[in-house]
Parts: sequence; structure tokens; C-alpha cells
Amino acid sequence: MFRTRFLLLLATALGICGAVPAIAQDIEKMEWFAPPDISFFGSRPRANEGFFLTFEGLAWHLNGPGKTTVGKEGATRLVYLSETVTAVETNSMTNGFVDGGFEGGYRFDIGNQGRHHGLHFSFFDLLRERDYFVAPGVSVVFHDPPFGESPPRYHLQGPINAALTNIQNLPVRFTQLELQNRLDAWGLELNYVYRMHPNRFGGFLEFMGGVRYIEFDDEFAAVGTGGTLDESRWTSMAENHLVGPQVGGRWFRKFGRWTWSAESKFIFGFNQQNLRLEGFLGSNLDPTTLVQYQISNMGPTTFVYREHEDEFSPAVELRIAFSYQVTSAISARVGWTGMWIDNIARASRIIDYSVPNMGIDLSRNSADYAFMNGVTFGIDLNR
Repeated sequence: MFRTRFLLLLATALGICGAVPAIAQDIEKMEWFAPPDISFFGSRPRANEGFFLTFEGLAWHLNGPGKTTVGKEGATRLVYLSETVTAVETNSMTNGFVDGGFEGGYRFDIGNQGRHHGLHFSFFDLLRERDYFVAPGVSVVFHDPPFGESPPRYHLQGPINAALTNIQNLPVRFTQLELQNRLDAWGLELNYVYRMHPNRFGGFLEFMGGVRYIEFDDEFAAVGTGGTLDESRWTSMAENHLVGPQVGGRWFRKFGRWTWSAESKFIFGFNQQNLRLEGFLGSNLDPTTLVQYQISNMGPTTFVYREHEDEFSPAVELRIAFSYQVTSAISARVGWTGMWIDNIARASRIIDYSVPNMGIDLSRNSADYAFMNGVTFGIDLNR
């Protein structure tokens, strides 16, 4: 979705990157469709100055979260399938369907560059990624701690005989489990840029420093129908809000109509995480009435949890681009971008599968990383 915040940020960038009247004058002076000027001063190519704009379409691949089970990882339960038949229950589903993939998006860079000093604003936005999976006959192992006086009882127990007197562990097996994962990533930055004199090989080196914000939001939802916990639903959300200073550099060189550039940045990311888990288990349970093979020590439960954690999430970005000058002001460009962010919370990894109310596993709030990379293509205006 082409979001309204794109227009808001574009207006903000125009105001930030140097005196709107001055930029308007630069644009007015540009002969956008005049033949390209590829002449050199002395023996070196010229570097563009003044207002610039780059707009790119993105085709980026996002990695999936670390592999984990839908259910208590590594846990097993001895359960009764009948009065005489037992089985060791294990988790039969993982979050492996959240395998990432290529997603579209857009990015724009806007700024005003003098001979040595300049300001640069950048914004990227990926279209929301969705992964969906439906599986029949799914077993989910929950941690079932004992409760009550001795002898202890367990929540996931029920009668296994027709007389309703033999209470034993029952399996948690959904007739159908629907799983969905949604991911949203976007970010913006503002940098001061210092451009060095051209080196003896004709290239230009720019140093930059500024501030950056990246948002990486993940949501995991499950809907279970049928089985011993019929009508269950839980949704986990992990919001990663990274903000912090960044430093970097850009090197570029012109060859006639061609320009190629390499840019690298390091972000000291302070990650403010908002973690949420909400849902319900066993809406159709009725602990007041004993039924064979139906859970009797637990009724319908609902839960809402919210946690806030702070983490250090360093990030690195690398951009490589080639552009071809079509007119005096417009160039076509293609490139590659890679961005790595450490200590990220992923929604499917922070769920504590316990009964009766589930929970958030804070030991995994920084167990993952994000890696986004792929091709970019677009146009440059006076870049």
C-alpha cells in the first residue's frame, strides 16, 4: 500500500534539506531534458551540486525467524488416547512457513549538496509481508504445571473411561490450525554530508553522520478449531523501534555517462521493544460437566500480556548502485542494498506455551536478527 506517510515525509524532507525557496530555484534552473554534459574540468569529472532526488523501487528479500515449534519447544507429554493406549505427544508444527521472501517497496533520497557541505534525508518502506498456512490434525504441547493440594492435578486432564472416574492427561490436538505471520518494515534518516576534494583517480569521497529510525514489526496469529481445546486463538506482536546515531561514507566516480557508487553506514541502534500476547484457549470447554475424553480441569481462559524491553541493536547497511545519465539532470539507476539488524524480537519466537493462560517468553526477545537485501531500480535527479 502506497502509504500517506510517504507524502508527509516528502514534505518534511523538502523543509529539512535546505531552504525550500533555494531548492525551488535549483529546480527551476535545471534543464531536465537537455543533452547530458559529460565534459571534465581539467582531467576530472564534475560532481553534481545543489538539490538532488533519487526515487527507487525495491525488490528485497527478508529472512524468516529462527526455527521454533508451535508449542513448548522440546517438551513432550505422556497422554492417554484410550483407557489402555498411551502415546508420547510431541509438537507437529513449526514456524517454518514464515520463510521470508521478496517483497516490493519504495525508497527516496532527497537533499541539497554544496561543494563540501550538504544535508541528506532518506526514507524506505516495504509493503507488508504476509505468510499463511493451514494444517490439519496439529498436536501442540503445552507446559502444564501442577496445581491444587496433594495429589497434584493438571489442567489438561479429563476422564478416559465411560464411568468418568479415571482422570488422566489428554492430548492437545486441533482438527485444524490456521497460522498467519505479518511483517512491516520502514525507516528514515537525516545526515550531514561532507564531500572531500576529488582524489587523483577521479573519485569523490563523502563522510556522513546523523540520526536514524527503523521500525521492524512482526505479528504471529494462530486459530485452532476442533479437538480438546476447540476454539482457541492467540496473537503475538513484537514491535522493534530502533533509533540512534549513525556514521557512514559514500564513494562515487563518474565515467562519461556512467556513475557508480558504494555507500556504507553503521547505526548504533537503541531498540525499544513493545511485546504483546492476547487471545483465548478452549472457548467450548465446560468444566462443570464431565465428558469422556474432554478436558475437565480447565475452563475457557482469556489473556492479555504486555511487556516493554530495551536492547542494543546495531545495524549495518551497504548500498551499491550504477546509474546512466539520460539527460543533463536525469539518470536511470540500478543497484543492490543489504541491511542487517541484530537483537530483533520476532513474534513467533516469544510465545510461552503454558496453560491455562500462556505468556511471553522474555528470554527470546533478542534472539533473532533481520537481514533485508535485494535489488533497487529507479531514477536520479541531479545525483
